[in-house]
Order: sequence, then structure tokens, then C-alpha cells
Amino acid sequence: MLELTEGGNESPYRNNWMRSQIQRRPFGGVAPVLLLIGVAIGQTPVVPSAPTLVTEFPVLRPVVSRGKIGFIDSSANLVIPYRFDYVAKFSEGLAYFLEEGRSGYVDTTGKVVFDEARFSSGVRFDFSEGLAGFEFATRRKGNNYLRHRLRGYRDRTGKIVIPPRFFNASDFHEGLAAVNEKLNAKWGYIDKIGNYVIPPTFDYASDFSEGMAAVAVDQRCGYIDHAGKVVIRPFINYEYGCGRFREGVALVGRNDFGLIDTSGHYVIPPQHATAWPTMREGLIWSPWTSPQGFYDKYGKLVIDTSCYSDARAFSEGLAAVKKGKYGYINKKGELVIPLQFDAALDFVDGLAMVGTHEGWVYIDKSSKVVWKGASF
Repeated sequence: MLELTEGGNESPYRNNWMRSQIQRRPFGGVAPVLLLIGVAIGQTPVVPSAPTLVTEFPVLRPVVSRGKIGFIDSSANLVIPYRFDYVAKFSEGLAYFLEEGRSGYVDTTGKVVFDEARFSSGVRFDFSEGLAGFEFATRRKGNNYLRHRLRGYRDRTGKIVIPPRFFNASDFHEGLAAVNEKLNAKWGYIDKIGNYVIPPTFDYASDFSEGMAAVAVDQRCGYIDHAGKVVIRPFINYEYGCGRFREGVALVGRNDFGLIDTSGHYVIPPQHATAWPTMREGLIWSPWTSPQGFYDKYGKLVIDTSCYSDARAFSEGLAAVKKGKYGYINKKGELVIPLQFDAALDFVDGLAMVGTHEGWVYIDKSSKVVWKGASF
């Protein structure tokens, strides 16, 4: 399915981040294979547990020194020392790590929560709503790998709560996860104990967001609600042509893209798109409209960015823009951080990663460098 992805610079960080966010879907067609990192196998299924979910976790940022990765907090304090050979992004307070041959998941204090018994495949899943997928592969040679692997779910302690029986298993969103059980089988939705809530009747199924999920039937996509009822009939003649809803709009199309609202009506008509936009903080940057700029969800121009060659979505009231170099504008369109960076990413909890002649660094909203040696 289409995603409302980030407009803006093609940095290595953005590409890696994008791959880590893409849905865990079939290995063919347009659905990409996600980051290649091992997951555990060989664990004994247990009775589903009910771990206590923490809804807020500290924001940690990777930093690197002498080839080892550590983490700083939003006050630029080193809270996890440089020790990891690799660490994935944190999801719900846990991150996959590699450390001198050891692998598993670590929490935001640096404590190892659980180890991986051994590698099973090249697929890693993030935690979402307290659960993360895992993959058990019995054979890994040639095409047999696709036919001899199963996916299930485990909790934040590493215990299996849904035994591996699915060919594909997405993250949980709004209490449901899209799954299918065999190669080219129909898709449906399960709950957190593995029971089908919406039967497997779809050719393809996407994650729920804002109460709806994009699904495909007969190579056409539309949207359903949590009960499986069709709320926007399949109207795009392309099974992967419907994106997830964000802030009341979704990107749809194949060659010509537009934005629809929750009733299925276009708020920005289909037209040739040179980049896929994202709605965030009430604004969407559209490089393929005239004039180019930030629009609201009704298609009204709010900020004209015709003088810039590139822009990113707003984050914490600021948006990166480019004219030779990158800087940041506010929601009045004023340039508040001068054009001075080779690349510029989103602000998260007051800090943003930017590219400079010294490499990747973290800056605050005054453009002050607070940490050198930022890591992806």
C-alpha cells in the first residue's frame, strides 16, 4: 500500500528509517523487504501474557565513537555508553542490538531484556502495542526459504504469545494485525491472542490507522473499518494504491496521485506526483501543485515554498527547506534557522539531526550544535 512518506532530502538516515517503517509484507510485488536483522526462533509457546504497557518512553538518539554506538537523551547526556556494534531504532522502549556476537533486545537504560537464542532469518520486527513479530525459518536455501518460514508474535519479555503459523504478519495497530497463512493466500486481521476478527478474504491488507485500513479485492483497493465493513468502496484500480490515513487524509493513486478525505472524496485531485507527501501538524508539502507549497487538508495553500527546491514535513513547528543548503521555516513561512546544512531531518523532542562539513550532528531549535558524531 502507498505510504504518506517523508518529502525531502534523500539522506542515508531517511532511507534506513523508511525501510524500518515499511509494512512487513509479501516479498514480491511492490512491498519492500525490510531491514535484514535476525530474530529469535526455538522458543516454546506459552500462554498469552498481559505485560504492563508503558505508553511513554524517553527519546534516545544514537551516537557513535570509534565504531561503537551509544545513546544520548534530549538533554544531550550520554545515557547508554558506546558499546554496540549495531542497534536498531527504539520501538516502545526496546531496540534490537548486536554486541560482540550477542544479540537481542535492550531497553532505554541499556539493560538487555532478552537474548536471541539463534538467528532464524534476516527479518526484524519492531514492537507495536506491546507485541513484536518474529520469524521461524526451517530452511533457508533458495526459494525454499519462502515456503518454510512461519511468523508469530512475542511480548516485551521475549515470550511467544501467538505461535508462528503465519506466512506474513504485520505490526499491531488499533488492536488488529493483518496476516495471511500461506504464500498468495488471502489476508485477514487477528486480535492479540491470534483469533481472526476479520476473516481472510482480501488479496492484500494494510495496517489500521484512524479507524480504517486499506484492503484490496480483485486488484482494486478501498477501505474497511474494524468490523470489516467497507467504508470506502474499492475505487483505485491498483491493489497497492491506497495509503494509510493520517490527520484525516490518505494518499491514493498509481501514476497520478491525489489526497482523499475519510469519506473518499478528493481534497487534492489526482495529478502527476514527483514525490509522495505527508500530512503532519495540519499541513502537507506538495511539490506537484502550482504553486508549490504547504497546503491544509482542504487543499488551501498556507505557505508558498516556490523559492525553495525541497522541503520536509513540519515537525514540532519547524520544517526543513532547501535552497542550495538546508534550513528551517516556521508555520508563518519565515526562515528561522538559516540555510547552512547539507541535509536536515525532523525535530524530535527539541533536537534534529543535520549534515555538516564535520559530519552528522544534533542541533537544537536555536541551531546550536549540542552533539557531534550523530549515528544512524
